[in-house]
Amino acid sequence: MREKAEEFILGLVAIFSIIISLLDWFRWLPLPTGTVSSLTLLGIGLVAGYLVLERRNKLDRIEQVVTQGFDKTILSISGGSVEIFKDSRQVYEYAARRMMDAKKSVDDLTWGAIQSTRRTKAEEDAFQKYVEAIVATASRKEIRYREVMTFPSEERIRRAEEILARNIYGYQLRYYDIEHEATPPLLQFMVIDSEEVILASHRGTTLPVEGEPLVATRHPEIVRYFQDYYNAIWQGAKRIKDAGKPPNGEILKKIGQQLTTQA
Repeated sequence: MREKAEEFILGLVAIFSIIISLLDWFRWLPLPTGTVSSLTLLGIGLVAGYLVLERRNKLDRIEQVVTQGFDKTILSISGGSVEIFKDSRQVYEYAARRMMDAKKSVDDLTWGAIQSTRRTKAEEDAFQKYVEAIVATASRKEIRYREVMTFPSEERIRRAEEILARNIYGYQLRYYDIEHEATPPLLQFMVIDSEEVILASHRGTTLPVEGEPLVATRHPEIVRYFQDYYNAIWQGAKRIKDAGKPPNGEILKKIGQQLTTQA
């Protein structure tokens, strides 16, 4: 408000000084003898006009810089789109769709003990399509599909066996041998093309699945963080199947026997 008032006053001074000086210069309205000369008034008017224009240009530049900085800040915060899912069915459907759109890689982390995420027929159907999408995506020559698992139950062993039985060239599987009852809840997530991360189950068996936050984001720094985390997990995991090689089925048989003994 103060800046606008100053601009207004300077503008009036400039206009008044220039007009009076020109009227005196052409003798249309001569100034009384002993007052300031018309040349001085013209100079004052020009200086005042220059200050108005200079201040306006400076304010415009400041406004532009501030606006650009604000836009950059918003972009850095938002980064990319964020998807929010209300249940596991939506997660499975979204993951299946995104896998089919993948261009180069999928990194899948399926570890830790969790409660059933397939309590309804709709959730079960979505899960089966999700598994089919894994097979279809890993079967594409341009895709590197890596998955890390742990095996808290025979159900997860069966899932791994079903995929390994197809001996898909690009599918790679590694695992960790952990004691699930002594392990805190582990976050399951999937990174696609190093561009998006889908954050899925993370409550383990400690809390009910109802209301569990499930999201996906393409924020580049968040994706980079989880991609780096996955690479570290992959590096430390034990091999079951490498790309282009047959799986080591004896490992799953041994784990299955251990689960039977513990039961």
